[in-house]
Amino acid sequence: RHRGKLNAALQFAERALRIEQRYKDAEDPAKTHLHYAVLLSMAKRHEEALEHLETAIAVLHDEEAASDEGSLELGTGAGLNPVQQQRREELVHALAVSYYNMWVELKQ
Repeated sequence: RHRGKLNAALQFAERALRIEQRYKDAEDPAKTHLHYAVLLSMAKRHEEALEHLETAIAVLHDEEAASDEGSLELGTGAGLNPVQQQRREELVHALAVSYYNMWVELKQ
């Protein structure tokens, strides 16, 4: 996207989404939706960007709910092993970015 190849970037992101939909145990589908939403926004396709941001947020919340370790509230998570703590931090970060991007899209 930084080299003026937005259409190519969109096509690759769409392929990535199709692959992730085919394989249910994809590593981080929320991140793919988040990145795709950014590209859609750059292409002035704001409604579609919002849809993918909503999907990213839903996936992140589903992952949170599936976790045996409780909520993502800051300050919780005592007793988590380092891998669990890192994943918790990644989820919090991805949620913050997703909600911020949604706010930006809603201003469009």
